[in-house]
Amino acid sequence: FNWEAVNSRDRTKLAKYFSQHADQTVREIACDPLGLWDRGDLLERFLADPCTGVRKSAAYNLRRVTPDTAFASSLWNCFADPNCTGSRAKETLQSYVVHAPKDGLEDRLADIALNDRRISRVETAVSILEDINAHSHMNALLSLLGRPPLINWQIHCDLVAYCVRQEMSVPHFADLSEVDDLDLQESLAEASPFSRKPILGGGLLAI
Repeated sequence: FNWEAVNSRDRTKLAKYFSQHADQTVREIACDPLGLWDRGDLLERFLADPCTGVRKSAAYNLRRVTPDTAFASSLWNCFADPNCTGSRAKETLQSYVVHAPKDGLEDRLADIALNDRRISRVETAVSILEDINAHSHMNALLSLLGRPPLINWQIHCDLVAYCVRQEMSVPHFADLSEVDDLDLQESLAEASPFSRKPILGGGLLAI
């Protein structure tokens, strides 16, 4: 359906209808046009919806509305919920960045990447920091290459890929080269032209 073609008067009526609808599926689907219509007020309300799918859809679509630090506060409160994990955590953090004040944002993302133990959160924080060209923080995150994986080696692959794009040496290259993971070894193969003398750590081999 072409939600953009809906006129202003009908948008107001539909927004009220969606916000009060008893069917969680309707509320979840409604988040898309509400984002298109810049109804951040209703999407913010849906962040507290009883249905996880509605909360996730609301968090995703909030990135489409006019930036507002009040939305950043609400999104951060959602992200701080221990039950906010997986793709919902990813969508929430990505939308939070759209609305959050720039001052201190990179530090907060780096703290998530370095100290959170949930892989979806760490992967998202690392990805956002690279997207916003926070290179000093990305260099600090390379210390994660010396840690065991949280669940799989995807974060290590992402960081190795970052080193390749920056044409820089990969820390802990020797240890990582002994890991039995095809994706990681493919990433390291691409990084080998930029690697200096291997940095020996030993930590990863003790897994």
